Amino acid sequence: MFNFAFAMRMAAAFAVVAVLGTSTVALAHERRAIGPYQVVVGWTGEPAYEGHRNGVDFRVTEAATTNPVMGAERTVQVEVTHLPTSTTKTFPLRTIFGSPGRYTVDILPTAPGAYRFRFFGEIGGTAIDETFVSEGAGGDFGDIEPAIGMHFPVVLPELREVAAATQGVTGDVRAAQAAAAEARDSAGTTRTLAVVGLVAGIGGIVAGAGGMALAMRKR
Repeated sequence: MFNFAFAMRMAAAFAVVAVLGTSTVALAHERRAIGPYQVVVGWTGEPAYEGHRNGVDFRVTEAATTNPVMGAERTVQVEVTHLPTSTTKTFPLRTIFGSPGRYTVDILPTAPGAYRFRFFGEIGGTAIDETFVSEGAGGDFGDIEPAIGMHFPVVLPELREVAAATQGVTGDVRAAQAAAAEARDSAGTTRTLAVVGLVAGIGGIVAGAGGMALAMRKR
């Protein structure tokens, strides 16, 4: 038998969850007016973790009508900076299928910490050059967090740790190769000098033998 009261309670609970979920997304992004447009910026996935695929989330609507603005992928780029290391790279935007006015850049963040997004170009003839930063630098969207707390049951090294170890091994190998090359060069030089000495010695013996033969003829 259908329980109408129970169904209403469930519907109310789902509504509360939906509202909370929407609030979380809003808190994890920054909203800003740029000329006649409104943009919303953050990570496509939050919480955002090191070593996990993510992306820059860039949404553009008309401020007056909230209609989505299309075509920004052709005129806007984003400069992404990892602030602790000042490492910077510029990416083109791409559209998200089925989400008009929403754009992204696919990124696999390999270091935790605060990030900065700088969008530059133009939208509909309006020039833009806007900078957004994550929470660690005073912004509204999340930093990239270390993922080690989610590892279970085995704790695995992060990508940066693997890269550092690989670079260390590579450095040791290169040093060994350089030492081996130097040893080969040194051995080659030694062999060359030995051959030259041997040839000179043989030449001396031949010259000496020739001199003795000449002296004996004169007698």
